[in-house]
Amino acid sequence: LPKSEGAMAMADSPTRAGVVANSMSFLYREFKADKEQWLINVDRSQDVTDKKHSNPITIVLDNVRSAHNVGNILRLAEAARVESVQLCGMTPRPPHPKVLKTAMGAAEFVEQNNYSCTTIETVRGLRSKGCRVYALETTEKSQSLFEAPFFVEDDTSPVAFVLGNELIGEQI
Repeated sequence: LPKSEGAMAMADSPTRAGVVANSMSFLYREFKADKEQWLINVDRSQDVTDKKHSNPITIVLDNVRSAHNVGNILRLAEAARVESVQLCGMTPRPPHPKVLKTAMGAAEFVEQNNYSCTTIETVRGLRSKGCRVYALETTEKSQSLFEAPFFVEDDTSPVAFVLGNELIGEQI
């Protein structure tokens, strides 16, 4: 029972039932959303994240400043099932809290390098393994992505895409 006359008057108010119903409805929707999110995360099966089924694509991040951008790229990489994401220079890495929050669990399913390296070292290493490397940038000399020969039918060699800093682009 309410402890004061004011609380008793509030409890007897005709609008009180609506307030309680709205509160219960909100709590139920919140519980249901949490349960659905949990099920989505649990349902990520091993065959989806299995390395045997990944695409021969590497994403190289060249001094990307924003932890939010890195998290979004990790989510993209998981959805596209890329082999790895190389985080070069000052690019934020997991376990940075903003990267993990934006990645929404994708960081644990996408292979990343856990060491600081330059973009040049990374590109040289990829090329030595037979990887074709493309820098994605908008300049006067840029070729349209739709015209670029990234994936040729007979060529099964891996491909790497370099994404540069938000302000100054790639530095390779």
